This record gives sequence, C-alpha cells and structure tokens, in this order.
Amino acid sequence: MSSFEWNKIIASILTAMIIATASGILAGQLVRPKPLEKAVYLPAGTEQAATTAAPQGAAAGPEPIGPLLAKADPKKGEQLVKVCVQCHTFSKGGPNKIGPNLWDITEENMAAVPNYQFFRGHGSAQEREMGP
Repeated sequence: MSSFEWNKIIASILTAMIIATASGILAGQLVRPKPLEKAVYLPAGTEQAATTAAPQGAAAGPEPIGPLLAKADPKKGEQLVKVCVQCHTFSKGGPNKIGPNLWDITEENMAAVPNYQFFRGHGSAQEREMGP
C-alpha cells in the first residue's frame, strides 16, 4: 500500500473520532438528565439500613461513641457490609473496585483516595457544602 492510502485510512479514522466526539458533546447539551429524588436500585439489605438511619431531628452535637460501641454487634456489621463489598474493599492497601477502597476513610478525607477517579457526584466535603 502506498503512503497515500495509509493517509486516507488514518484521516478517515480521525474524522470518525472527531464526529463521534462532536456528537457526544452535542448530545450532552441537548439531553440533560435530571437527578432522581430517591434511589431506583437499592442492593439487598440497604432498605433496612436506610429506614433505621433516618434523622430523628436536628441534634445539638455529635452523639458520644462510647455507648454505641458498647452495644455494637460485629456480626450485624459484617452482614450490613456484605452489601458494600459488591463495590468496595475494606482491607489496608486493598484494590479499588467499582468504588474505592474504604480503609481509613473518614469524613475529612472522603473523595481523596489515591489512584481512584471520582465523578462529580462524590466530590469533596467542601464541594458538597458549596453546591454545584
């Protein structure tokens, strides 16, 4: 094949890529999905956790953790975490799955896991407070 034929092949591939990119940008401008008010898909076991975690009212401050740790049930915690294990790992230095490894994650360092690309919906605490 002559170099002119290779140029035509490469030009047609690049043209197709440019058209696909432009179509994606145009489609993103024309169709803007609305965020859902409640989750459509809830993994098994999350309904119970969601109903028990509903806020009872505005608390004056953080609840002391001592009494909560005294009545904590490790077996129940393991059962609840089975839902999270679909997407996350909890071991120190564990790999990222669909979601990041959650070892040593606290509210201060959410959305700051190295080697994991977060999407805008899981921004830093400062972004969540400031809004979009």
